[in-house]
Amino acid sequence: MSLFLKANLPFEREFMFAGFLPVLKDVGLNFRLREGKYKIIIYMSDRRRQLHNVSEVPEDPEELKKYMNLYCGSLTMEIEVLNPDSDITNALEAHNQTEKTEAFGKEVFNIIAEVNNAIIYYLRNIAGQYWLEPFIFDPRNFQDYLDFKFNVRWCSSTGEWKRFNITREKSSYAIIHMPEDGINLEMWRKISSFIEEKKYKKIPDRKILISNSRQHLSQGNDRIAIIEAVIAWETTVKNLLPKILSKLRESPEIREVLKLLMRKNFFSLRIITYVGLRLIKNSLGLDIEDIIKINKAVLVRNSIVHGPTKVVEIPNARRYISAIRKVIRIFENQVA
Repeated sequence: MSLFLKANLPFEREFMFAGFLPVLKDVGLNFRLREGKYKIIIYMSDRRRQLHNVSEVPEDPEELKKYMNLYCGSLTMEIEVLNPDSDITNALEAHNQTEKTEAFGKEVFNIIAEVNNAIIYYLRNIAGQYWLEPFIFDPRNFQDYLDFKFNVRWCSSTGEWKRFNITREKSSYAIIHMPEDGINLEMWRKISSFIEEKKYKKIPDRKILISNSRQHLSQGNDRIAIIEAVIAWETTVKNLLPKILSKLRESPEIREVLKLLMRKNFFSLRIITYVGLRLIKNSLGLDIEDIIKINKAVLVRNSIVHGPTKVVEIPNARRYISAIRKVIRIFENQVA
């Protein structure tokens, strides 16, 4: 016996699909939570309502591949509760609110909130959609969230979808929340394991810093954007370059020079960037122009730190950050 729930996952800012939509359950996210007790499926149940920028989207998957900017405002989340407590199902059927239904409702609320923010965390920090921000939920007000934000319904024994009313007493509290790159099918499928295995708790700082940097840039905060991007680059150099050096087949002389540069007493981000990367650019497939841009970003960061009035033109900042992001991805691919 199972208990079925359905919820809507709204997003404060739209995120973007590229060339596909998860309109069928077989391409939805499928995973389990709470030691397998809850089976989750997330997909798009109503493309007309959940897409915000396209009125007529083709259903043919091949035709859909031509649409690279599909802005999505919400997703549908179905929850199957395996082997639910009979006291809870009986209370729901009888429209009774008990301590057990309230505790169950709080758990459902926590699951929905966790999944909602895990998806946002993935889209922002892994998929590069830096404009997204997680919600901050007030758990005291969980019934209102279940009713109005998530529109949670449960399926009765007659097959009717009913309001998920589980609290005995209702208190009202203020609802608080924090106010480029499309998601392809491969990235979409990875979200299930991202949530189920709690990989969002292990995202490297460099990815979060780059997302922060791009967000600052979108808001015109060029100085902070450059600072965070260069910190992301420095973190990448310290954490990934030693691993890359152990795999490169460069001459012993070049490897020794790079190892020397990586030592604490010799470490200089500028020298490693401008000199070190040139020594291994062919092995890694680096573009000399990207190396020059990253070196310039390091110089600009130093000027910002030491000169509060330093101004960076947004187009230049965008080029610097783009180069850092590109080379970081190359480093990540080398150690994957």
